[in-house]
Amino acid sequence: PEMGRFYRHVLIEGNYPHHGAVAFGHWGKALYEVFKYIGVPVEEIGYNQPAGVRYPTENPFA
Repeated sequence: PEMGRFYRHVLIEGNYPHHGAVAFGHWGKALYEVFKYIGVPVEEIGYNQPAGVRYPTENPFA
């Protein structure tokens, strides 16, 4: 369920390709540095949020 929320609130709303920003494994630290190095704004780097933490555009009443 958490990947579905990430998909809707980060990838679709950001108009990213469905495969453009997903990596499995412990690659977060390296990918974060690569994205910063190539000029991706830090605000655009998203990651799955735990169930109790809402995304900025997520409906708090849903």
